[in-house]
Amino acid sequence: MGATTLIQAEQFAQMKFAENEKYELVEGALIPVPSGTPRHCMIRDLVGDLVRDYLRRNPIGKAICELDCRISDVTVRMPDLCISLGVRAEQMNLDRVPVPFPPDIAV
Repeated sequence: MGATTLIQAEQFAQMKFAENEKYELVEGALIPVPSGTPRHCMIRDLVGDLVRDYLRRNPIGKAICELDCRISDVTVRMPDLCISLGVRAEQMNLDRVPVPFPPDIAV
């Protein structure tokens, strides 16, 4: 049985993938994330639109689809919709991934 090389969230952040490839980092291991079905994507977009509409009227946070979020030093997840509220939303660097914290709400 071969040894598996585990990586840290910082290393994951530096990796470059093909445009059509998506990965999550789970306990240090790269896990491919398949594309959603058209129905899945339509539902994700609908929920995202509804949440963003709410947040435009009530500016308490940000809602972003398919955003890499650091959960721990060895785990980076990409929920369909990430909702960050209050201080976390204000601290988010809009030009860097992964976001250095988990979302307040993940869909």
